[in-house]
Amino acid sequence: MSILSVKGRRMLEALGVPLAGDAPEGIVVGFSGGADSAALLHFLTSDMLLGARITALHINHMLRGDEAERDERFCRDFCSERGIAFEAVHINIAEISGGVAVEETARNERYAALADCARRHGAKYIALAHTETDNAETLIFNIVRGSGLRGACGIPASRPCGDFTIIRPLLSCTRAETEEYCRENGIEYVTDATNSDTHYTRNFIRHEILPRLRRINPAADDSLGSLCSLLSCDSDFIEGEAQRFFASLADRRTVPIAALTSLHEAVRTRVLARMYHAAGGGDIDSLHIRAVCDIMRGGAGKKTELPCGIFAVATGDSITFMTRIELEEAMRSKILDIPLVLGENRFGNSLIFVSHEPDAAAEARYGDYSVHFVKSFCLNENAALSARTAQPTDSYRAGGITRKIKKLRTELSFSARNRRPVICAGGEVIWYPGFDMCDALKGEKPSVYIYYFEK
Repeated sequence: MSILSVKGRRMLEALGVPLAGDAPEGIVVGFSGGADSAALLHFLTSDMLLGARITALHINHMLRGDEAERDERFCRDFCSERGIAFEAVHINIAEISGGVAVEETARNERYAALADCARRHGAKYIALAHTETDNAETLIFNIVRGSGLRGACGIPASRPCGDFTIIRPLLSCTRAETEEYCRENGIEYVTDATNSDTHYTRNFIRHEILPRLRRINPAADDSLGSLCSLLSCDSDFIEGEAQRFFASLADRRTVPIAALTSLHEAVRTRVLARMYHAAGGGDIDSLHIRAVCDIMRGGAGKKTELPCGIFAVATGDSITFMTRIELEEAMRSKILDIPLVLGENRFGNSLIFVSHEPDAAAEARYGDYSVHFVKSFCLNENAALSARTAQPTDSYRAGGITRKIKKLRTELSFSARNRRPVICAGGEVIWYPGFDMCDALKGEKPSVYIYYFEK
């Protein structure tokens, strides 16, 4: 029995795939015609899985012209000669992708076609021919790209795909072993001419990086594959801990900061990723996770914008993930109204300084605030000053016209729009910081100076 047959059988047993005498419901095999997929198809259609309903699916991405047509003919003839059920699917990737993210589009369409074939044939498994060498290439690519633990785990031996299970029976076999299997069994195969083009990153790793690593350790493929297996075991444990904590939350989008900070950082980042996904986001990178952790330390009112229009907001003693619409509704419903006294006044993350005299040192004193405005008003020194959350219906006369706060806010950034207050005297709006002040309070002898600072 060949090395590939031994390793392949062990992998199938480890994955719980029924072997001869207890055939699975059906298997769809991704068949490109290359050495790896030819070896896989031959292996699976041997007596190893006698009686299994196997269908070979060839996907023509219509990207390589005559060579792609040659590969399809080869695959069709290969299966016809061996009595293997065969299907070919044509997908115009160039048209679907519009020339953007071609490889990602091809991958997504490929998996969709495999799932559709499995559904039509009532198959339980989708078998792909990824090898240990593919896994080593993927690991190196992900490490160089700065991937985290998930990327360092490489290619999984199996994973769910809707109602089906993707299996990779040759994941413990090197590419050299699949080619040796083909030679031993007289199996012909085709070679994609683009596989030798080292302008592609993966091909550069295959032809330039891995051969050098094999000089250091001839079993580099095996060593890298073992590393992926060890890291996958660690990753499974951490993901399990994160899922248990996440499942315990009463609201999957809100978590007490104290409970979150009590978690190990590896678990905490995965909990935050799950919460982001629950709010409508997709995958999230470490940079945005760190931004969420930063607002945890910043106190109530802090927030950070994440991809997909999701915001993480520190609300009291908790962190909440919400959409832009939800955040705007929350801001409208939360009205702050604080009296202003002489000296420093805090309004959320902003600072308002009130004085009866000009204070030339104020800007330097509050230099850590990036935005600052100042206005002087002719007011009764006993006037009741206050700062209040701006409302859409607020307005005041400035520059000879009525200034509507709703319109003024459109000129501000999103963050400023939702935290900048209106300044009032006796309950009436007299100033919206960043814009002109109320006409009635302008004069040559101001009695009140208001400095507004914003981070």
